[in-house]
Amino acid sequence: VSNNIKLEVTQKFPNVLHAILKFLENECPSTGFYIRPMTDQCNKLIVSRTETSRYILKKMLEAGLAVKRARAELALTVDACNHSKVREELAKLVGHQGRYVRLDKAGCVRAKEIANLRSRLRRLA
Repeated sequence: VSNNIKLEVTQKFPNVLHAILKFLENECPSTGFYIRPMTDQCNKLIVSRTETSRYILKKMLEAGLAVKRARAELALTVDACNHSKVREELAKLVGHQGRYVRLDKAGCVRAKEIANLRSRLRRLA
């Protein structure tokens, strides 16, 4: 279990995400963001580096983030000790649309083990 934060912004219109991406490229201290097309009607801006995600969340809160403020504040509290608790609390704050996708604590541990095994296999190949 880790204390990583992955920020995702889903948007129907890719031009909006490209504008956000351009802004991030100019304003953020590091990289780790990209746009991934999900379907014909949906695209996702993904920020994969924890330090960049934390920076963006703090800036959004400073700028007056309102609708998802509680989620952002909770996400910023995550560390290695409270990872499971924060995930549970975040799950309570979001809708039920992802209830079958979210991992519980055991699922997070299994996912981490699988990622480690994949990494080892890549190094052996």
